[in-house]
Formats: sequence, C-alpha cells, structure tokens
Amino acid sequence: MSAIRRHPVLSYFLLAFAIAWAGVFMLLPAGDPGKEELDALLGPVFIAMALGPSLASVLLTAVLGGRSGIKALFGGLVRWRTGPGYYLLALVLVPATALLVLGIFAAVSPVFTPILFSTAGGVPVLITGVSVGLAAGLTEELGWTGFATRRLLIGRSVVAVGLTIGFLHGFWHLLVEYYWGDGASYGRWFIPYFIVAWVLPLTALRLLIVWVFHRTQSTLIAALTHASYTGALVMLWPVGISQGEEMLWTGAFAATLGAAFVALNVFGPKGGGSMQDIV
Repeated sequence: MSAIRRHPVLSYFLLAFAIAWAGVFMLLPAGDPGKEELDALLGPVFIAMALGPSLASVLLTAVLGGRSGIKALFGGLVRWRTGPGYYLLALVLVPATALLVLGIFAAVSPVFTPILFSTAGGVPVLITGVSVGLAAGLTEELGWTGFATRRLLIGRSVVAVGLTIGFLHGFWHLLVEYYWGDGASYGRWFIPYFIVAWVLPLTALRLLIVWVFHRTQSTLIAALTHASYTGALVMLWPVGISQGEEMLWTGAFAATLGAAFVALNVFGPKGGGSMQDIV
C-alpha cells in the first residue's frame, strides 16, 4: 500500500496494462485461430481493453482518496462548462486532419478513399464510428486523463506528459494489433508498422488531449477528443490498402496532427488551470 502511495502513476500504468493484457490473453483462442474466429471476439476484447485504464483508475482512486476521490474522478466527466472553442477543437480537429491527409492521398490514388465515402460505407459505418469512439473515449480517459494526466501535470510540462502517456497509450495496443490486426502477416515490418500507425499518431493525439485538459481541467473534453480520434479512424480508414500504404498515410496523419499541436501552442490560448485544485 505504501508503494502505491509513493508511486501512484506508476502503479496505475502497471495495473492498467495488467488488467487489459490479461483479458486479451484470456480471450485469445488456443492454437492458430483464423480471422473469423478472432473477429468474433472483437467485442469482448474491446471491453477487456477498456477495463484496463478505467478499472485501474477507479480501484487506485478508491485506495488513495476514498469516496471523495471517486467523486472527484467522475466529476471530471461532467465538468462541461468551458469555452465552445474547446468543444469545437475536441470534435473537429482530428477528423478534419484525417480527412485532409486522406483527401490529398486520394487525389493521387483512389485506394486512399475513406471507407465512409466508399461503396462499403454509409450509415452503418457512421453509427459504428460514433458508438465505438464515444465508448473508447469515455472509458479510457477516466484513467489516462482522470487519474494519470492530472497527477503528472503537477510540476511537469504538457509536452513531457503528452509524450510519456502517448508512448504508453500506443504501446498498450500492441497485443490487440498483433493478433486482431493481423500483425503476423507483417513479419519483420510489424514493429516499424506499429510505431508509425499506432504509437506516433496516438502520441500526437495525447499531446492534444493533455493540452486541452491543462486548459479546461475537463476529463469530458479529453474524452471527446479521444472519441473523435477513434471514431474518425473507424469511419475513414481506407479499405484494401497495402501495408506500405497504411504506413504512408498514418505517418503523414501523425505528422500533421503533431503540427496542429505545435500551432495550438504558438497561436492558441496560453496558461491553464491549477492541477493542484483537482488532485
């Protein structure tokens, strides 16, 4: 117990990974499962992964802060009074960035056409994107932001916190991407692909989330930013592209999202709320 109190954020990350990865391993079929068998488990796998950051935050908050801590943790999800510009940023910036990048690539090759605008798209893809995005954002940010970010921001910069959590958030997807993303087919290219397609974009996203949370102290705004990212990729990810094409567009997406973060730091509002007030 004393170790948890001395190192609450480290304890959080260890527990979040343990819960999520243990769930994934428990759900992983024995032997050499086929794609259909794995796809049938996507729902339970999503739940197992979402339980990692959310359940870890609730358990550790209960240990460290009791009822008042739990109230403050969930209170961040209903902290909605902030400027409308932050809502616009949370909901529009990431999808607009993805559309911009894919639009440029699609002008060169139609294989980069977002699934939403292809023959395989339509209302079902839109509904799936919104639903999955909101579920991921609201559950995961209860931990990544509600527990970890607000503690790490005390005495640290937005960039330092964003890079730290961004890397861990990206790496957290490793098992699921390897098994459910057909990682074995990439061979020696899996790690480079994983870094470019997952770690770099999620690190850019995390920088944006930490930036907006630092200024609003709202876990809700952070969750909506995360939701717009997940939902946008579900709705826009091109179907039928090659591994090299995936790395090409996701790398450009990560770079553009990172550039957006730099622009916000230069031209956006300065300062932020005190993290001491909400820990």
